[in-house]
Amino acid sequence: MVKTVLSYNNTLRALTLLLLSVCALHSAWAEDKLTQDPLGTVVFNIPEGMVNGASAATNGSYSITPSKQSGVRSFVIPTNYTFFRNMDKDGYASTLQYWVEEKGDTTVHYVPGHSYTFASEGQILTLVPVFKDNPASALNRTKVTIIRFDFTRKLHDYDDPSTNQSRKVCAPPVNIGSGEKPFWTTKAYVNVIENGEDKSHERDVALWCDTGKKGYIRNTALEEWCAFGPGTTLWVPSGVGTTISMLTYSKISSTTFDGVVPKLDEEQTPKEREKAGHNKVYVYTYTTNNPDLRVPIVIGEDDYSYYHWIEVRTMSANMVELHAEIDNPEHGVVTNAESASGKFEVKKLEDGGYAFRKGDHVRLTLNRRFGYELDRIVDLDRTDNDGNKLTIVKKNNDGTWEYDQTVFTLKETASTEEELADSLYTRYELEFNITNHLNFMVYFKEKSTYYITYNGGKKAIGTPPIAELVEEGDAFVIPTNRTLFYKGNTLDHWEDEVGNIYNIDSTYIATASDLRLQPVFKPNKFNRLDVTQDVTATWDFATKDGAPTIDLEKAKGILVTQLKWNNQAIDIKIDLDATKGRFTNMNEKYPERMQITAGAVIVFPATAGCLAKLTLTENIKKGDKTVKIEGKSLSLVNNMEPQTVCQADTAYLNVEFVSGSNFRNFSVTFKPQTVKKPTIATLSCDGKTLSAEQIKEQMANNGYITFDASPWKNADEEMPEVTGTATGDGIVTATKADISTQECNVTVMTHSSIAVESYPVKFELTTPDTPPVFTGVTVGGKLYTGTSNEIYDVPRSGVIKVGFSRTMRQTMLNVNGTLYLSESGKEQVFRYWNIAAGDVVKIVVPAGKLKDIYGAAYEQKLSLTLHITEEKEKYHRHTFNFVVGRDGDINEAINAANAHDYTDSHRFYIFVPDGTHHLTGNADSDIAGVGVINNGVTRINASNVSLIGQSKDGTIIYNEPKYGGSAYTSTIALDAGVNDFYAEDITMDNRFDYLKAKDEKLNTQAIAFRDRGDRTVLKNVALRSYEYTYNSNNPSASSRGYFENCDITGAVDMVIGDGNVWFEGCNLILRDRAANNIAAPTTQAMQEWGYVFNNCTIKPEADQLTLLKNKNWTLGRPGNYSPACTFLNTRMLIEPRPYGWTKKKTDLMLRFHEHNSMNAAGNKLSLNARTIALCVPAAGSDECVLSDVEAASYNVRNVLGGDDGFEPNDLCCQIDAASATNKDKDANSTTWNDNISIEDDILTWDDEKMAMCYFVFKMDEGTGKWTYVDNITTTSYDLSKHETGYYCVRAANMRGGLGAATKSVWYKKLDPYVLTISQTGDEMVDGKPYGWSTICLPFNARVPEEVTVYAATAHNSQSADDKVSDYIMTLTPVTVTDSLKGYVVYGPAGNHSFSPTSLTSGKPTILEGNATDAPLSALNIHCYVLADKNWGIGFYRFTGSYLAANRAWLPYSVVTDNMNETLSTNARAIRFEIAPTSGISSVHYNTPLPDDIYTIDGKRVDSMTQQGVYVVRKNGKSSKIIRNQKLEVRS
Repeated sequence: MVKTVLSYNNTLRALTLLLLSVCALHSAWAEDKLTQDPLGTVVFNIPEGMVNGASAATNGSYSITPSKQSGVRSFVIPTNYTFFRNMDKDGYASTLQYWVEEKGDTTVHYVPGHSYTFASEGQILTLVPVFKDNPASALNRTKVTIIRFDFTRKLHDYDDPSTNQSRKVCAPPVNIGSGEKPFWTTKAYVNVIENGEDKSHERDVALWCDTGKKGYIRNTALEEWCAFGPGTTLWVPSGVGTTISMLTYSKISSTTFDGVVPKLDEEQTPKEREKAGHNKVYVYTYTTNNPDLRVPIVIGEDDYSYYHWIEVRTMSANMVELHAEIDNPEHGVVTNAESASGKFEVKKLEDGGYAFRKGDHVRLTLNRRFGYELDRIVDLDRTDNDGNKLTIVKKNNDGTWEYDQTVFTLKETASTEEELADSLYTRYELEFNITNHLNFMVYFKEKSTYYITYNGGKKAIGTPPIAELVEEGDAFVIPTNRTLFYKGNTLDHWEDEVGNIYNIDSTYIATASDLRLQPVFKPNKFNRLDVTQDVTATWDFATKDGAPTIDLEKAKGILVTQLKWNNQAIDIKIDLDATKGRFTNMNEKYPERMQITAGAVIVFPATAGCLAKLTLTENIKKGDKTVKIEGKSLSLVNNMEPQTVCQADTAYLNVEFVSGSNFRNFSVTFKPQTVKKPTIATLSCDGKTLSAEQIKEQMANNGYITFDASPWKNADEEMPEVTGTATGDGIVTATKADISTQECNVTVMTHSSIAVESYPVKFELTTPDTPPVFTGVTVGGKLYTGTSNEIYDVPRSGVIKVGFSRTMRQTMLNVNGTLYLSESGKEQVFRYWNIAAGDVVKIVVPAGKLKDIYGAAYEQKLSLTLHITEEKEKYHRHTFNFVVGRDGDINEAINAANAHDYTDSHRFYIFVPDGTHHLTGNADSDIAGVGVINNGVTRINASNVSLIGQSKDGTIIYNEPKYGGSAYTSTIALDAGVNDFYAEDITMDNRFDYLKAKDEKLNTQAIAFRDRGDRTVLKNVALRSYEYTYNSNNPSASSRGYFENCDITGAVDMVIGDGNVWFEGCNLILRDRAANNIAAPTTQAMQEWGYVFNNCTIKPEADQLTLLKNKNWTLGRPGNYSPACTFLNTRMLIEPRPYGWTKKKTDLMLRFHEHNSMNAAGNKLSLNARTIALCVPAAGSDECVLSDVEAASYNVRNVLGGDDGFEPNDLCCQIDAASATNKDKDANSTTWNDNISIEDDILTWDDEKMAMCYFVFKMDEGTGKWTYVDNITTTSYDLSKHETGYYCVRAANMRGGLGAATKSVWYKKLDPYVLTISQTGDEMVDGKPYGWSTICLPFNARVPEEVTVYAATAHNSQSADDKVSDYIMTLTPVTVTDSLKGYVVYGPAGNHSFSPTSLTSGKPTILEGNATDAPLSALNIHCYVLADKNWGIGFYRFTGSYLAANRAWLPYSVVTDNMNETLSTNARAIRFEIAPTSGISSVHYNTPLPDDIYTIDGKRVDSMTQQGVYVVRKNGKSSKIIRNQKLEVRS
């Protein structure tokens, strides 16, 4: 029905549309030309399932088959259509290519945008579409894509800006009414990337249309316009930055683009009007910032006009970002990220990421660093099925790669030369297609590395080459000898442990194992007197030229080179004497030189007429700098090569540096000599003499000389000396052989000490004609001389020593299936551990089993029966002897301990609470220049003392020495012979003024802890000083100490002394001072291990450092004797100098080692540069890098076990409460299931059998710190005499060390509530008045013994949820009342104390109450209260104004409505019965009974003839509970 009333605007719009219809041209879709072309019919047929139906993915849009056209002479295939296909296998959608005859010639294509005629009159042409799968998705657009949707039937030209080509376009005739959701499809050219390739193409793009309730889409009336009805919605492709334009016939006012009414496009409208030839054209444009992939155009209510096209300009796809980080930059690097095709743009982002064109194929290049390999790559923005970050690539155990998706490929290649120069190894190339932002984390893992280490051997002086860290397959070169010298010999090659030869300057491939090489020297083939032409030896000083690291000051060293002549080479050395000067090439900025200062001396080998020359690295232009060679002064000014010809006929001459400068090398050119050399004449040993001919014959046959030796003939087993004679004035010298090497070397020298011949000697040991003599067996430190011994009370762990008169071979014994390997020596030492208490161990060594190193066997059987001691009471109860603060101050505590020298497992225990405690000193010191004074030293002279603090940081004991010195400054000093000292959780702080003493050049040594005892143990102890913080001072073989989780703070030689001391998990804290040094061991030769630091951390004391610098401190330096110090698994937050070790005292046999050191990030440090060369060690010193096998021999048992099986880590085992927080628990601990709780005033916990005692602490609310309360052996503690607060308990182990505290327990100290009970009626029990009351308290309370308290519930119910419905409540006795709950009380008249408790009732009650101590207004409180009225004792309706303090009531809410209504109208009460207990039936206080006497279980009886409980009823008023014949209680 057409409306007849129109507004002016609507009338005008209608007339306009009518005129357009009248003036319309013929259709362009089915042309009816004025030609004689045949008439026909075209039918469009789309097979079922070929195109899309309705789907939620497309907002319900569906395909519509075009209408057939009948009786037309020609037709055009439209370029816009109402169907869409998105059904290809890859989800890329499809594009209509053309149409073909359904049953005709399919080679004839009907192409969109082209016009066709019929072949014959009346032809019916049925066409089916042909689609082509798009080659790629449109998501990865590289350019702006312009999509033009045409809605007009007229075929017209369209200049496509995407292709810069013109093409014909038109739409099919449509008349789509309301309620329809068709596609409207057009073609667009998209520039895209897929898999890194350009896959630009033309593709179908569809609008999703929805005509809604009133809308439509019609173009049948006009060929150039299409009408859209109001409410029609067109969902257009979109995204941020998409521009939407629409060409309209009329202005629009309510149509919206993405919810916004667009503005007229002032630029595009004039252009379109010019094309149209009239002004009835408008272009509206809007740019959206909506990220949605589709936005709606909604035709407004006032805008149902005509439209021509919609144009959408979608932005190119945003570049996608790739971020790839290494979890630890020291493990590897991201080298590059690039387009694998190289065709598309890549941007480097400021945050380190990369931006790629979406769809590009990416190559991410990674490189590993030495010692690491790629483990996995994780996508941080995605998770796997377990919720973990998704691993996209990972390496399997077999070396293959596993991928999350097949889109990733990984290729491993060798690194380039440039990468190797940057210390980058294997290159990993990961390739993949990128379509989204990616955020990768790359994880590398440790790759096995191995050390090539060089041992200096026992013969040569100097130091071996530094170790080299390699990976399997790496090439390594055996270095030229620069540091080892063996007089008369030359380093020929190196050999491994199985005799494989490694030649100098040769290259080898590393295997998957550590390689340890020993030097092999051979006698020199010539000497400098042999040369027949000028020959020069050059000693390079610069590291750039291959010189070793040199840093000598107040010390001496050597430098070796090779003198080459006649195709042979010999080692030749110079001595560097820096006792009064310095040689150093350590400045990394100047690798081309060595600095030599004034006072330094070079001692060089010389011959008459040799030329000695120095080479400088800089031209000195002025001054008077000079050097002296052979005493001749040479100027260094303008003289880059000072040199001189030496005249003296002597073996060695000096270069004296009068002035210092920088030098590159030193050389000596040797001239031919005419002097006659001496030669060997004879060699003699142990009565045998060899002639020159015999010597030459042995050398020719063997390469060495042999002598028989019988060291077994003397008690000390000394090897015989070798002597000899030479021709002319030659001198023969021989080194001393020992029983271990059985070798020596003979040298022939000229009178001027030039070695001209060298002869190695090897001894062949003779077999003794008598067996070794058994000297006894030592068990538990006691010697037994019999060959058959039965020994009792043998420790469970210990050492058995079997002694002989000669050095014995290692022996393996099998004892009850356990193998024991002895140590070689005159004592066969067998160590054993943890044999079961009470066991009997029988050891039988057959005759001939034990042999000496000469091959002679001990010919008697040895038998040993060991009765292992029964386990003594390992755990006992004992409180501490002295608590500082309670029993006196810290000084009195130490003095008390010294007065009790306990033995036989008894100890003196001192506890020191948190606080600062001043040690004033208890011993005088004799100080040179000062006299005998108290300098603050506190000595402990008693064994078995435990000094236990409350906490390491909180308990501080300190002294303040006035004068510095190692002998008289100790904060705590253990005297000689003091054994088994134990300290835990305490700081020993020496507050000597180090800085002042240093400024005044006074003695700066100040010891925090000095130990001259044995079996000393410190756990969680902090030692603080500057120089000599810890001093171990016991030269005996049994000198052992153990530190666990301790802090040692210092600067200079902070750990110094002898003994075998193990540091486990300690912090070595460097103070802010330049050139710090940690250890200065003075280990005795008999002390096998020295200082061993395991799992320790080295770190600076302060965050902000001014003097201490990274790589400017050292691990250790030789103190004296045979220094031994080993660092294992050390984490270094600040790294030492590359060489690691430095000098203090030179020419000592060093045992300095390091293994598996790590930096702050936990990454393994390369120890390649570690060397003891700067220590100037004696020949035979150990190399300083341990192999894994060698490091494995370092353990607490080996180092500290001794003869008594000492295992200090067991003594340190803490007893940690199970309820303690994890951060408070110790790694070396056992768990105590404490179950701590508080009941009333009693703090209780479960016992722990290993605990010696318990400590109770209370938290100080002001400071938040725990304070000492008491030390007890029981498992409960009465807090009634203490104040409110948090309490905890700590258990002490047998050494007194306190474990982690229990959880804190709150104790509230409350005064008891006093309830006054008044007599109820004439209620009497045992002649005493009794009464009923109620109670309600603000705390849980324990019921006094003399009263009975009841919880109330509905009749026969034990739930607080049931309501009273029958005038009866059930009363259940309770022993505890819960806070804020109401209860009924029955008991003697008088006052009764209800004490607070932590217990709970466990019984429900429906009574509430007033828990305050003041009356409570009853306004709005509707309840019943206890009273004794007409119905006897019961709860009656309350009608008063105030409810009494601390009394209970029964709320209306727990009584049924019917009951409440009944009770409100009469005076009836809610009575109660007492719930049965102990099998006794209920006692009723309810509906009146007939007058009579009843038993407690309700039986009527005639009289109360026996004692018991009765209910009596009289006059229908009341019943009574009778507890005996004398007492009645009215009910």
